[in-house]
Amino acid sequence: MGKSRKIHKIGFQGVPGCNSAVAAERYDEEMVPVPFKTFEQIFTAVDRGHIGWGMVPVENSLEGSVKDVNKLLRTCELKIVGEVNLPISYSLLAKEDTDVEVVYSHPQALGQCSRFISDHGLEAVPYYDTAGAALMISEEDMDGAAAIARPECAELYGLEDIESGIEDSHQNMTRFVVISRDGIHDGDKVSIVFSAEHEPGALYRVLKIFSDAGINLTRIESVPTRDSPWTYDFFLDFNVKEGYENALGYVEDEAVRFKHLGLYDESD
Repeated sequence: MGKSRKIHKIGFQGVPGCNSAVAAERYDEEMVPVPFKTFEQIFTAVDRGHIGWGMVPVENSLEGSVKDVNKLLRTCELKIVGEVNLPISYSLLAKEDTDVEVVYSHPQALGQCSRFISDHGLEAVPYYDTAGAALMISEEDMDGAAAIARPECAELYGLEDIESGIEDSHQNMTRFVVISRDGIHDGDKVSIVFSAEHEPGALYRVLKIFSDAGINLTRIESVPTRDSPWTYDFFLDFNVKEGYENALGYVEDEAVRFKHLGLYDESD
């Protein structure tokens, strides 16, 4: 009898058909996607070894960063080991012959479709997940209610696709990262988070290290530290270049706090 193949599980927030589930499938179609209700539950499950990986969104091209995920990345001991840049398109989904007055979806999706919602005079109600909203609409008897979700959720949950491509921009993209307990030692992209002294020139001194090393920064974003008012942590991504380890050493010496989030392959 042959040796059984080990099952590799990757967690995502939501239900089948949501953006995170699609990103997980595109990252590695042989992994088994496991749904979770919250991002925190994914981080906990990976940290405790219940699953090997988690797929979480960090930023959207229209709505910016996903604050809950970035807060967890700052405080956890997990590493980023991969990323997926996923094109995002949404449809208005409802039961047949529904006169839509209210739309349910994840707050990020509602923001990404704000122009459509406003133009049609709809009431937007936040829900924990895009596909979860479609599932709720299919199961509940709710007058005038619809969901904003990926178009494939229409078939998944037996709904009518009333209008597709309702996002504010057809260049809508979400960047997802893959988290794991064990980091990897090869890749062409690095993510870090650091804080600088609260004094003139402190951030400049850190960024100058990268400039002097000829390193291209692909993301820099400030978030409040919560340690004291008006102090910030800075998320920074960059493309790997020969000698980058030395630059990181100088950054760590200059920073008040420093965390290496991961080395991984950049998404296509």
